[in-house]
Order: sequence, then C-alpha cells, then structure tokens
Amino acid sequence: MASRKPYWAAMPAALALAAAGLRWLLQGSGNVWTDVDRRFYLPDPDLGWRLGKQTVPWLGLEVVGIIAGITLAVLAGGWLVARRERKRAAAWRPARIALWVVAALPLAVPLWAFASGGRPAGGRDALPAGAAITVGAGVSGGLPLPAGRWTVRAVAGSGLVASVAAGGERFDVRFGEPSGEWRGDPRDLGQPMQARLAASTGVVDTGIDLRSKHTREYLQADKFTEITLTLRRLDGARPEGDGLAFAASGELGLMGQPVPVSVTGTLRAADAAARARLGVGDAPTLLLQASFPLDLRTTALAGSVSEFDSPQVTVTASLVLVHVDDSKEPR
Repeated sequence: MASRKPYWAAMPAALALAAAGLRWLLQGSGNVWTDVDRRFYLPDPDLGWRLGKQTVPWLGLEVVGIIAGITLAVLAGGWLVARRERKRAAAWRPARIALWVVAALPLAVPLWAFASGGRPAGGRDALPAGAAITVGAGVSGGLPLPAGRWTVRAVAGSGLVASVAAGGERFDVRFGEPSGEWRGDPRDLGQPMQARLAASTGVVDTGIDLRSKHTREYLQADKFTEITLTLRRLDGARPEGDGLAFAASGELGLMGQPVPVSVTGTLRAADAAARARLGVGDAPTLLLQASFPLDLRTTALAGSVSEFDSPQVTVTASLVLVHVDDSKEPR
C-alpha cells in the first residue's frame, strides 16, 4: 500500500513546515531571524511608547528554512530506505521509525509558537517614529516650571534607541540605562542652555542575544563604554499641544568621535498622575521625546557601513527629567 511507503514519514515535517510558514506570515514582521523572547512596544501615556514585559517566540525565516531542509532530508531518507527494502524484499523497521521520529520533532516549533500567543493589542515591533516636527526660527512659549538643573531619571521605558537596518531586516538597538542632565529655564527657552545624555554601550539589547553581542563588538564597548548626546544650543521652539516643540543643535559622541546632529522633539510637564505612574515623587518633572537622523558614513563606523543594509539610522530619546533643588543638596 502507498501509505506504507517510507517517504510518507515526511508528512509530520511537511505539516510543521506549513504551520511554521503560517505563523511567520501571521506575525507580519517579515523578520529573518528568530527571536525567542520578542517584546513589543505598547502605547504609554507618559513616554509615548514603552517596551512591554510580555514575551513571545517570534519565528524567523531561518527556522522555516531549517524545517524545509528537514522535510527534504526525510524525503531523501525515505527514498533510500525504499530502495534498500526493494533490494532485500523486507521492511527496514528501525530506519522507518527513525524517519518518523526525525520528521515529528519539528512540529514542536510551531506548536510552541502558537501556544505562546501572538502580538498584544496595539503592539509594535519597532519603536514608532514620531510625527515630523517643523519648528521654524525663533523661540516662543514656555512651561511653568523652575529654572536650574534637571537630571535624567532612569525609569522603565525611557532611554536611547537606534533603528538600524542590517542582516535583511530593520531592528532597534536599545542602549543601557540613561543618565545626564539639562541646565536651562523651561519658562524662557531663549536663555542659555546645555544638555548632556549618556547611555551604556556595554548593555545593548537588539532582541536577539547573538545580534546584541555583535553590536557591542561593532561599538567596541570594552573601549568606548558610553554613547553620548550633547545639545549646544536651541535653534527654535513653539507651543505644541500641552507642551513645546523644539529644534536643537549638538553632537553625538560615538566611539570617541563627535558627530554633528540636528535634533527635534517635544517637551512637556508631567502632571501629578504622570509623576505617580513614573514613581518620581512630587518634584517638577519634564517629559522629553526627541529624535534625529544619523548617517553611519559620517561616524567611526564608516569603515563597516557595507555590512549594513542602509547607512541611515534614526536615533530616538525618551527621557524623564526631574528638577534638582540645589539649595537643598548637602554641601
């Protein structure tokens, strides 16, 4: 009977291939590489978007390819077993059992993925780019908050993120816990100001451990431990919703090389409810969202730019700044 032919053992592997392909299509990410702990960005009332805590396995094309290879291998094995059985006129049972076992193993992959769930409602694979901001010349508007020193408070969801295209897909590089400060007057942004943000290159998350390791190697994290953003001057500001839109000039410090950048973003005051959600207490608090384009050909990574799918990177900062009353600081 045809059902007894040994290459029918490939059926479980073929089913696994179909299920894995369906899972990949339903994911809708077009990702090449599998992320066993995929996390998604979710809407956040304070930071715009926050990386969620829920993780699910997100199958990549390489897994689909591996299962396809197993399916073909089992078919080839079935052909060889059938050939030997015809010569000996007897069933080769150990080989048949081995083929069925090998073919059944890939079924665990799509079953695991489907059983773990899918994309949460409203979830995004990458940090959504903010709407284009046009500020224009001149500085107008202000926020009713005290002048002085504002320090970056590291809270869940804040930080520095770079959107990079490499290895056949676009992914986010999330840098380590942010630190830094801004000195200025929210009531009068026309006054002199200065700001500096730093984030660790030793703690980098791209969603895939091996890719994160390679990113740290590219950045020579053992030698250049921080990536920095320094704002030298405010080029323009205007009222925007319940806050301000701004444009500023500064430089990105990457691998010991300063790169001029033009930053645009928004700045708004956190109300009592937002401060409670963020856990920053009663101190005046600012919420900053900013981004800027970066051409890798202008950086210390210029020599490696051919290894990227595109030299264009978008860097986004989501920061919480808390006012420091220096008069109360111990001397």
